[in-house]
Amino acid sequence: MGFTIVAVAVGLVLGLLSGGRPRFLADKQIRGWPLLLAGLVLQAAVSRIPDGWDMAALIASYAVLLLFGVANLRLVGMPLVLVGLALNAFTITLNGGMSVRPSAVLAARAAPADKLAHLRVVGKHHLARPSDRLTILSDVIPVRPLHEVLSFGDIIMSLGVADVLANLLRPPRRVEATGEPDGPDEVATEPGTRAGEAGRSP
Repeated sequence: MGFTIVAVAVGLVLGLLSGGRPRFLADKQIRGWPLLLAGLVLQAAVSRIPDGWDMAALIASYAVLLLFGVANLRLVGMPLVLVGLALNAFTITLNGGMSVRPSAVLAARAAPADKLAHLRVVGKHHLARPSDRLTILSDVIPVRPLHEVLSFGDIIMSLGVADVLANLLRPPRRVEATGEPDGPDEVATEPGTRAGEAGRSP
């Protein structure tokens, strides 16, 4: 969560530094806001949902967020968000949750070594098990300053979120008129005068 907050802050700062303003958000068409809200609410509620339904809610949250991303694929940065979401959704579905490498937990100083064996991981995470597959896509990247362990999907998604926000704050592009004529040059004539006679002396 901390890394995502940092990505949001970086995106806002970059957008403001490049001349963006919050008022420009009103000029941008963002589709499917209810999908985004539903996905975030489901993710936040996973740890409070009874066993047996929590994983279904988690997978449903990713499905809804992916739909939101597809609906807004034209936004700069959204393809990165989609790739990150898809990677996380894949490994969570494959392993029944996001596995966390114990050595990465220690490297991030997220828990002391003497408590690692009894560490209780809640929500979508669980400590890596021998049965987990493709664990390279799970939480294996320690981020010591934030005491977090991230996946490659988390990093890709966060980069995309920062890019999306930075571009949403920027002013809309304006299409300037080229000033080119619609057809070949024509000679203005007086009413009733043929074009071939234009410019002749009376």
